[in-house]
Amino acid sequence: MDVLIIGGTGLISRGIVKHLLARGANVSVFNRAQRDVALPGGVRTIVGDRNQFDAFGRAFRDTQFDVVIDMICFNAEQANSAVSTFAGRCKQFIFCSTVCTYGIKVPSGVFVDETFVQEPISAYGRNKLECERIFQAAQSAGYFNTTIVRPSHTYGEGSPMIDNLEGDAVAWGPGRTRAAGAVRGRRAGVVGLNPSR
Repeated sequence: MDVLIIGGTGLISRGIVKHLLARGANVSVFNRAQRDVALPGGVRTIVGDRNQFDAFGRAFRDTQFDVVIDMICFNAEQANSAVSTFAGRCKQFIFCSTVCTYGIKVPSGVFVDETFVQEPISAYGRNKLECERIFQAAQSAGYFNTTIVRPSHTYGEGSPMIDNLEGDAVAWGPGRTRAAGAVRGRRAGVVGLNPSR
């Protein structure tokens, strides 16, 4: 399986890279190479800036992937660029969104699914929701299959917990959880993507 991760060096991305390699996938990452993060051997790094839309498209013009995982798409321009770049060039497109698309009406201790109303209150949540809609439209158009992941709690080695369900997106220390669904452990994870932990 050939997988491209747009990003690849962040907290969640590093865990995904590790698990994909363990499953025998051919992993490539695309980013600006500005973080001092050592990726495991065997990972192909493609250096570039996704906001340079023409260059981004050219970087993948002659490339096919089974899966593209976009960890760093934050606005409609980036989403539209990804759609035009990967339409017909990947089978599955996974977009890392956020629970911030739900807003603040989420009752404490309640799990939500894709039927829960999305009423974001922040620009971050509104932008991510707009991206979701662009990727869903791409699937409807037959460009690729789309999966949207909305992490609520993330943490891992060297990073405190980030709780996006809190109104002020507070970062907590290791080992403390407040709402259901946090992935516990030393490595980054996303609820539903790492069922073994």
